[in-house]
Amino acid sequence: MSEPLDAVAEATIAQGRAAHPHVSVFVTANAGSGKTKVLVDRIARLLLEGSKPSAFLCITYTKAAAAEMQRRLFERLGSWCVADDAKLATELKDLGAAGADLARARALFAQALETPGGLKIQTIHAFCERLLARFPLEANVPPGFDIADEARSAALLGDARAKAALSDGGQRDAFRRFAKRLYSDHLEGLLDRLAMRRAEFHRFAQKHQGELFAAQKLRERHGVTQNAEDYTRQFLSRWRWDELRDAAEKLCEGSANDRKTGERLRTVLDCVERTDHPATMDACFAFALTSGNLRASFATNATQAAHSWLEPVVRGFAEAAAEARDVLNAIERAEDAIAALALALKLDEAYGEAKFRSGVLDFDDLIEHAQALLQRSEAAPWVLYKLDGGLDHILIDEGQDTSPAQWDLITPLQNEFFAGHGARERERTVFSVGDPKQSIYAFQGADPERFLAEAQNLSSRVHTAGKQFAAPELRTSFRTSPEILQAVDETMKGKPLVAGPGAHDEIVHLAARAKEGGVVEVWPVTPKPIIADAEPWDAPMDMERESSAHVVLAKRIAKHVRAMIEAREAVWDNRALRPMRAGDVLALVRTRGAMFR
Repeated sequence: MSEPLDAVAEATIAQGRAAHPHVSVFVTANAGSGKTKVLVDRIARLLLEGSKPSAFLCITYTKAAAAEMQRRLFERLGSWCVADDAKLATELKDLGAAGADLARARALFAQALETPGGLKIQTIHAFCERLLARFPLEANVPPGFDIADEARSAALLGDARAKAALSDGGQRDAFRRFAKRLYSDHLEGLLDRLAMRRAEFHRFAQKHQGELFAAQKLRERHGVTQNAEDYTRQFLSRWRWDELRDAAEKLCEGSANDRKTGERLRTVLDCVERTDHPATMDACFAFALTSGNLRASFATNATQAAHSWLEPVVRGFAEAAAEARDVLNAIERAEDAIAALALALKLDEAYGEAKFRSGVLDFDDLIEHAQALLQRSEAAPWVLYKLDGGLDHILIDEGQDTSPAQWDLITPLQNEFFAGHGARERERTVFSVGDPKQSIYAFQGADPERFLAEAQNLSSRVHTAGKQFAAPELRTSFRTSPEILQAVDETMKGKPLVAGPGAHDEIVHLAARAKEGGVVEVWPVTPKPIIADAEPWDAPMDMERESSAHVVLAKRIAKHVRAMIEAREAVWDNRALRPMRAGDVLALVRTRGAMFR
């Protein structure tokens, strides 16, 4: 048997497969495994093979990522211009393009710079903007439309939120429902989240033929068919209250525990006489439950022996009350969801009207209009034909952050690549790379299952067209030490973060820096102070006191780092050891809150 490959050798082989210019690939990669390097390598090899710079469509997640990719590519091509023959030949061999024409390699930099439109390395929204600007009439958007940046979108959304809160009808009732239970900051946060997801609510309502049927679907999802008032009335009509009153009297004649049970049952009966339905249900729950669970006993042994009929009657009532609590909770959740739907739809409507009055499109509009143009409009075949003639290679970076709507947008372009004459006339490839584990953050509504399903879809398209397909896995991290990667793997062991075809329950990271030691320290939790510091009446609300957990933890970290620096602990720098400095420390926090400050 051959010796197993080390991490660096495995990474080199996997990266080479991913960068092969004649193969469509779908790469799953760990963080720090060289995703951007592979993408730049692939573009360079495609250019060496004779592909035109204008024939690329490279889509990434952010403008910063697009700029970084372009910088790396131009840096690579620029270095080839001035490299001597021996150095350039060595670089091309390491790239996997041994024997490539050196003169062609040196000319690529100028060719990329001089190509009209240049290399199309852009975000998905920039691609949509260019597409709509090219076909405005077919996309039903005004020629020369403006794009609402984040600040302008936030201002328009603020107006829409005010209009939704003040509108008549179900939206006002929905707003009041949440306003009764949420403080101002929490209410603002809810409206912000609804505003961010308004398009998903809109699609859900469209899928179910309008808000009324969508609301009914939400009730079905929660397993309820009635509102709380009707269910409560029906529940209270089921009982023989005279029998329960007799049970309460007998319980009050028993031991101390029996009397407590009897008094709780009398409270229920008093509420029934007052026909106060909400108070009656609260009393039923207090009678039947303790700490949210059904009480173990409702009558002592002596009382059960004296009145054998009593325990079954009282327990039956208590068990029904516990079941009613679950049903009412489900009704409450369903009504919350319906209220959120009503508010989100009103937000979407008001926001759309605000954009129309201002004559602007936002980023979600770009995706929606572009998707409609490529999939649902009468001009779709013509638009795809015009686009198809200018594209030979699609490259998708950070694919785990691509939402289902964005995948639907890219799908028609991929289909054109591998169908009809487009599949046979010239070499055409699709490249996608991403880390499905990172889809748990759901940026832009990304879905890990959809990411993995797209690997299967691409494989099917490519094989149907008789082309080559590969799905290499980049497992080697170049960022950190084996100990830290092992701690991550052990932490996630047995936790299936991703469901779907091709998913792995076991996450494995390999370390390129195998000889550089690392350590993971788990500190005890810093408790909150039992007694808070005295605060002056005019103290800022967001000021952290000396005894707060954030301040205590921050001081501990600072003290620990100072001790490491004073002890001259060693750190790796360019494969050599040197004493540690303050600039070597990076503190990661979840949010820029009190701990960050």
